[in-house]
Amino acid sequence: MATAHEKSGTDAQTFVTLVSEFYRSQRFRGAFKTALAMVIVYGIALYMGWGHTHWGGLAVAMCSLTTTGESLHKGLLRMGGTFVAFFVTLALIALFPQDRWLFLVALSIYLACCNYMMGGTSRWYFWYVAAFVVPILAFGGGPESLSTFNTVVMRTQLTAAGVLSLTLVSTFLWPTSTKNVFEETVSKLAAGQHQLFRKYAAQLFTKGDDENISTLRTQVVQGAGALKGLLNGAEVDSLEVWEVRQAWRHCVDQLAELNTRLDRWRLCFDELQELDIERLVPQLSALTAEVETRFGQIERMLAGQPPEVRPQEISLQLEQVKWEGLSPFQRATIVSGVKQLAGIDALTRAFFETIGVIRGFQVNECVVSSRKARPPLRAFDPDRGAGVLRFLMCVWSAFLIWVFLPDVPAYTAFLSVTISVSLMLMVVPQLPIKMLPKPIMESVLYAAVVHVLIMPHLEGFAQLALLIFGVTFSIAYTYAKPQQQLSRSIGLAIFLVVSGIGTPQVYSFLQVADVSVVLVMIVSILYVATYFPISFRPELRLRHLLKRFFKSCEYLITAGQFPSKPSRLQRWRRAFHLREVMIIPAKLFQWSGVLSADALGKSTPAQMQEILKCVQVLGGYVQELIAVREETGINEKTAHETRDYLRTWRHAIEELFVRLSIKPDAEDEVTLRTALDDMLERLEARIEQTVDASESPSWRQEKEDNGYQLLGVYRGLSEALVAYARSARTVDWSHLAESRF
Repeated sequence: MATAHEKSGTDAQTFVTLVSEFYRSQRFRGAFKTALAMVIVYGIALYMGWGHTHWGGLAVAMCSLTTTGESLHKGLLRMGGTFVAFFVTLALIALFPQDRWLFLVALSIYLACCNYMMGGTSRWYFWYVAAFVVPILAFGGGPESLSTFNTVVMRTQLTAAGVLSLTLVSTFLWPTSTKNVFEETVSKLAAGQHQLFRKYAAQLFTKGDDENISTLRTQVVQGAGALKGLLNGAEVDSLEVWEVRQAWRHCVDQLAELNTRLDRWRLCFDELQELDIERLVPQLSALTAEVETRFGQIERMLAGQPPEVRPQEISLQLEQVKWEGLSPFQRATIVSGVKQLAGIDALTRAFFETIGVIRGFQVNECVVSSRKARPPLRAFDPDRGAGVLRFLMCVWSAFLIWVFLPDVPAYTAFLSVTISVSLMLMVVPQLPIKMLPKPIMESVLYAAVVHVLIMPHLEGFAQLALLIFGVTFSIAYTYAKPQQQLSRSIGLAIFLVVSGIGTPQVYSFLQVADVSVVLVMIVSILYVATYFPISFRPELRLRHLLKRFFKSCEYLITAGQFPSKPSRLQRWRRAFHLREVMIIPAKLFQWSGVLSADALGKSTPAQMQEILKCVQVLGGYVQELIAVREETGINEKTAHETRDYLRTWRHAIEELFVRLSIKPDAEDEVTLRTALDDMLERLEARIEQTVDASESPSWRQEKEDNGYQLLGVYRGLSEALVAYARSARTVDWSHLAESRF
């Protein structure tokens, strides 16, 4: 039996262990650095006698991230955006000194352009700062131009002080290198793709099914999505990354392309599993083993060790495939699968060389400095356009209230916060406005208690510094998770505005009341803009995205009818619809994640996810059809022998996509399968007759390769449509269409 002394010693040791773990945790250190930087910037601002000290605090609050490089990168973006806003504000004031309405129109156009640009880049924060700082500078200085100029200069000084304070603290106190986090993420992603390839190969040869593939694939896709942001930070805080930044950017692009290639390869498995693929394609096992070995060597180089073996050349020759006894559809499936695996082979080879250049094991710079392909035409994004329209609705509501209700309290804060929050909706358009009142009310109550009950009893900067540190630390520690960044920003911003720390210091409950009224007005504006003029209800956005997806699919199916030299308008339309098919499935998953139980009705989240997976597969086949048309040059105008059958199939698919765009569950699975199978069987027979009738062996081989690729995509697209029709019957579409607020 333990004595009291031994028990006391054990408790003390446990307590020390807990304190040590708390001290070493990233959550504690991140909150501590944010709080310390906040104290420093307030100390500088108060010592220098600068007004509007909360601007420096806001720079710290908004730029504080997990790693040093990310914080510094965001700080540089904030500084760059502030300088742009500096000159734009002076230009607007100089151009429209006496005309309020022209000034507001010009300001709205500028803000709308910045808002649209936010949705198309990983450096969206630059455009965010360049937008919301302008109204702060333009309206914060009052009617006098000299005051406005001084306000602009003061804002720039405070922002620089905030960024500098956070940078120094992050650099010298528990520095967390973004380089290490970035390289670790790349290593995990490469290992995940290696594991995914291994599972795909096992699934292909053993004809089994692995339930963990979907989870692993989701992790790989999410990891690839975070790489660009980490690379931006790593380039800032690491000279090693900066020197080979072009190679790292190629690496990020290759990882993303490899995900796409793996997905396309997986699309062939349903048909390939029905065949004795190892007998039909003898070299297939050797190539998959080589690719898997190559993945292992890539992981070895990422760990800092030289590769043990170089990539080997294993070519899959289609003429060596044993076609005897196979139907044209089965041959088409093999051709498609071999082409996709060959693409994976070439991509992993390039990936191997790129990592070799980065780690110094390869001096072949041409791998990462090859001539870039012509960039695709930029296409308009309707979702970003809708976001801009919602943003303008919020902005002009605030403008009109400011003009016709001049007694609005704290009008500068009212305008700036309205613009700031509505700008953020471009980055997170699916954010439920209903969730904002709770963190706002909690933050206002917290700040009111501090401002009214605690701050009047403070004496000297030392006590004020302890208060600032304690409040900032508590908020940053409570909302430390990345998904809680919005709540953290709201809490810190409200505390900084309500506390009104400055010289001279004023304590008034009226300040708390004014901020509360302003916040209620802002939330009301955001709530109205969510439903008018465009509704951002998740269920309506989901149906709208599905409609656009099927319309774009219908357009791309007819893309083969373009002339050999399409006009710029035709190329732009094709780029627009191809982009829609590529990005809409990801948007559908985002919107489906915020669907309420009332919107789902009798259907379950799992059933909704299943139909969205079918949409994703369908989009993959449409993209594959476009790729095959470009690679082989086959379409209805060149495939004369099968033109009538291709046209019949195309018209049927076009009509199907049109009906699905109107009603997502318009088709019955049994009827659809019967009709599609009938058309594809006739197309299969015609292609077989065409190939058998050819006289030249070389011409016949080329015709087989190209025709079978096209036929394989047609078959896969038909199967994907049948799978979608089956899943669509499980969704309660009537509840999704109901009006609710």
